Amino acid sequence: MKSPIAGMLQLLAGVLAAVHCVGQTITPDPAQLRIATQPEGAAVYCNGKLVDSAPALISDLAPGTHLVTAEKKGYRTARRTLELRAGQKVSIDLSLDPVTALLIIRSDPDGAEVQIDGADRGKTPLLLTDLPLGRHRVRVSTAGYSAKEIDLSLEDRIPRRVEVSLTSNSAMLDVNSRPAGATVFLNGISQGITPCTVDRIPSGDVVLELQKDGYRAHKSSLRLTAGLRETVSAALEPLPGRLSVVSIPAGARVYVDNQFRGETPVELSDVEPKSYRVRVELAGFSPSARDVEVGRGRQAVEEFRLERNCGVFEITTEPAGVDVFVDNRECGATPARADTDRVSDTLRIDMLPIGHHEVRLAKSGFHDVTFAIEVERDRTIAMHQQLIERFIPDYEVRTSSGVYQGMLVETLPNGDVRLKIKNGITRTFRTDEIRTRRPLTAAP
Repeated sequence: MKSPIAGMLQLLAGVLAAVHCVGQTITPDPAQLRIATQPEGAAVYCNGKLVDSAPALISDLAPGTHLVTAEKKGYRTARRTLELRAGQKVSIDLSLDPVTALLIIRSDPDGAEVQIDGADRGKTPLLLTDLPLGRHRVRVSTAGYSAKEIDLSLEDRIPRRVEVSLTSNSAMLDVNSRPAGATVFLNGISQGITPCTVDRIPSGDVVLELQKDGYRAHKSSLRLTAGLRETVSAALEPLPGRLSVVSIPAGARVYVDNQFRGETPVELSDVEPKSYRVRVELAGFSPSARDVEVGRGRQAVEEFRLERNCGVFEITTEPAGVDVFVDNRECGATPARADTDRVSDTLRIDMLPIGHHEVRLAKSGFHDVTFAIEVERDRTIAMHQQLIERFIPDYEVRTSSGVYQGMLVETLPNGDVRLKIKNGITRTFRTDEIRTRRPLTAAP
């Protein structure tokens, strides 16, 4: 364990060492920067002072922020700001973009092809922003005119405008159509919309074609002579339209302007271009109608999605084979099941109009059942009904204990008789107890 005196001495020594360090000046190590440029030979500046031509080395930079600039004639100045630490060695590469000229070329007529130094550059009017400074050979040409070549010297970035007037060496054609707005083709190449003037046409035979939606194409052959102006006027023949009507579900009756035209899908061709009133009707669905515009040479396709205005009634009965009447209209009998005829399979009655309906169930030997149903749109009503059998005695059995009248169920092979003596009660009479038996042909 240290003594208090030793601790005090150690603390005093530390204080003296700190005081000694405060009196000294620490100089940080300089940073080093190597600069290369693309292209080489650019003048390199650091913080606004010229250093050397690239590649250049600055080995005595103080730590901190520095601006490096590279300049070369014919190129844009490149700049980079760097944050350098003491003793850091950094290499950078500055890319200088070349200065290009601004050239605008216009021609009379417009749309002439432009080549510069043998390379295609587009059509007039043309703006070029990437041409190197210096001398260039410009060629302007278009069909039907003599080409012109120009020598240009571009010295700076100031925009240069060049106007070129071409001399025609071809024919000219004025084209009109009734109605106007037809596309003009010469030898298959689009030339404009009627009324229009087509120039720069080489002399000789050409094929003229006019096309317009809703009209038959007009085609003719012409012989044109250089230096002459021809005129063509054409009356276009309108095309009939087509009307297609489909419905979901299919099979709906189609009426066009109140005339029945078939059941969907319906295809009508050679339809006069105009507006029609189309209506579709299908049992169990709300009718639907709309105005349909049929254009010249166009096919109008109209789809009708019909909305059900009916419901479904499903019924099973005990027993099977019950006739079902809805609003006194016979709708079928409940089908028997494969395993039993005591309970029927489902009878489905579709396309019932929405609203109130009276239902009657009838089967020979059973009491009729009558009830009401309320049908809702696109809903199914499911129901089960049991019919009560009519008790009409048709057979009599006399035994020692009494006389029994009822409905004969069956006579067994051994002579026993099964007799329904009440609804829901069936009794078997043995042969040895039967005194007499007979069918009842009249009321007792």
